[in-house]
Amino acid sequence: MGGVRADFLSAFKEVRQAEASGPEGFALALQHLKQRNSDHALRMTLGMKEWIQLRRAAGDPEQETRAFVDGFLDRLFLARLGIETLSSQYLALSSNPDGIVEQDCDPCKVCSRAADRVTEMASEYLRCVPRIEISYHGTDSARTLPLIPQYLFYIVAELLKNSLRAVGELHEAQGATGEPQPVQIRVASNESQVAVLILDRGGGIPFQRQPHI
Repeated sequence: MGGVRADFLSAFKEVRQAEASGPEGFALALQHLKQRNSDHALRMTLGMKEWIQLRRAAGDPEQETRAFVDGFLDRLFLARLGIETLSSQYLALSSNPDGIVEQDCDPCKVCSRAADRVTEMASEYLRCVPRIEISYHGTDSARTLPLIPQYLFYIVAELLKNSLRAVGELHEAQGATGEPQPVQIRVASNESQVAVLILDRGGGIPFQRQPHI
């Protein structure tokens, strides 16, 4: 964690100094920042796990320790998301007037690309890969809207990985025949927002474990 803090300090200094070197120098500083930050999420997650073990060994209350860690990581990753979005937008503006924003983004198409990618990945470790069904609930005029497709793709793909694995493994564990229950993606949107609901029959999370998620 000390190394991550040092990286942030160095990045802040470099970005401030790059302001005087013009757009090209500023863009170069942002590229270095993004490269330096590429493994911070993993390093911070591992570091906080180790910190929890140290606090547990010192006799600190488990609930208070986890509450602190959850709050700290929430703030850290929210700030990281903001840095990533703003820096990516700035760098993309040099070649695209809209940057990373797609003015007429169809969230159903983004979900379809994510479904194809995750289905291909799941076929490597599941004997029967659940089918993914996508449906749209809204008016045709609101089907497209300004979005950042790369972030929506990432979110949907991560959720689908969990769903396909849960449904596929449950299907195999039960010794069922035929196709597993499909995973459903329901998309709804208006002119300013989009909602994506992913439904699966993978067994869910036991109630007693939910406080630890």
